[in-house]
Amino acid sequence: MNATPAERRTVTLRSSSGRVLLTVPVLPAALAAAASVALAPRATALAAIGALLRGMSLTLGAASVSPPAS
Repeated sequence: MNATPAERRTVTLRSSSGRVLLTVPVLPAALAAAASVALAPRATALAAIGALLRGMSLTLGAASVSPPAS
């Protein structure tokens, strides 16, 4: 079964030095973000401000997918 383009996308959180802290697929990241905003908006806002102050970056990219075996 081939993965759709959305299933191959990842969200990566990097520190200010460029070290990768977390890499997750887009769908679980989006669900977690929506749940955190809905259930704990103040904590979500504080976490976002803290990440900005620490110089962290969030990037969206394609996951490395190996071709199917023949």
